[in-house]
Amino acid sequence: MLNAASLLQNAALSHPERTAIVFEDERLNYAGLADTVGRVAEGLRAAGLGAGDHVALCSPTRPEFIIVYYAVLTIGGTVVTVSPL
Repeated sequence: MLNAASLLQNAALSHPERTAIVFEDERLNYAGLADTVGRVAEGLRAAGLGAGDHVALCSPTRPEFIIVYYAVLTIGGTVVTVSPL
C-alpha cells in the first residue's frame, strides 16, 4: 500500500545520499532518515504499539518530530499532531 512511510523508503532506495532534512547546521540524508525511522519503529513495536493505534505527537519543529511521525506511520499507526505552541 502506498503511503508516506513507503514513499520515504522508496526515496531512501532511489536517492540514499540526497539530503532529506536540514535543521540548523545539521543535514540528514534519506538513507540515514530511513534507518533511524526503522529503529524508532521497532522501539514503538517493542513498546506495544501497532497497526491501528493512535499516537498523539506534541513536539516543536525539530527533526525528531519527523522521525517519530514516520515511525508511527511505518508500524501502521495514526499520528494525531498537537502543537506545543
